[in-house]
Amino acid sequence: MKKILLHFILSFFCGLVLLGPAGAQEKEAEAKEIKIFGEFQNILRIQSDRDFDDTEPAYHPYGQSVGLMATYVNPKITLTFNQETSIFYEGELGLNIWSRDQDGSRAEESQPFILHHRQLFGEGKFGPAVQFRAGYQYLEDPTGLFLGHWIGALNATFLTGLVPVSVSFGQFPDQTHEGWNIDENNFFSDIFIASLSTDTMIRDRWSISGGLFYLYDGEEVDHAGWILTPTVRAAYARASWEVGWDVAFQYGEVQHIRDAGHFLCW
Repeated sequence: MKKILLHFILSFFCGLVLLGPAGAQEKEAEAKEIKIFGEFQNILRIQSDRDFDDTEPAYHPYGQSVGLMATYVNPKITLTFNQETSIFYEGELGLNIWSRDQDGSRAEESQPFILHHRQLFGEGKFGPAVQFRAGYQYLEDPTGLFLGHWIGALNATFLTGLVPVSVSFGQFPDQTHEGWNIDENNFFSDIFIASLSTDTMIRDRWSISGGLFYLYDGEEVDHAGWILTPTVRAAYARASWEVGWDVAFQYGEVQHIRDAGHFLCW
């Protein structure tokens, strides 16, 4: 938790760094706009346990259907200072399962009302050609086959040239191998991600996006690994539906597997 808290602190100060240049140009300290929005869902989930394996399960009789009803809240807040700078926050309250006690008498992992802080980052622009985002955010590769995670990251998008180009650098949160105290953190047992990606329209309703992602995993001492993953996505979109083709290739070195490469297509 303290490692995640450290990421939030760094995210906040990175946001302040982005606010600096614009604040110097416009001498207004107060926000111009606060936008509050989000998602609210009531969920009904029913699942049958019947399959091709008639082995008697340990948790309930074979063939017994299971399910739940739950409420999910996803609040989001955008704090806009001017046309160039803003701060974004996203939380998650739930799943609030109806069949669980609401009085907090159970263990923490069983309590339904738990607020998770999903995203907190600052955004800014330096002229019409450069956009920045710094903080704790959801980072995903164009296909979603390789990367989709909430991490602390810095992203810069350059709008010059034929296609926009985005450069990202991030760090995965972890408290297992570094401990819970801030003074125990280091850069030797961390997981880092760096990427170079683009997204552009090639024809009417057709788009293509791709990226090159490098992940370094130093989580386990003396067992550092790395993965290099190029991904490509082609998509055709209409007003109410979209179809796409995703391809990812991986090459790298992980624990017990040297020079491992394989091809993924979805």
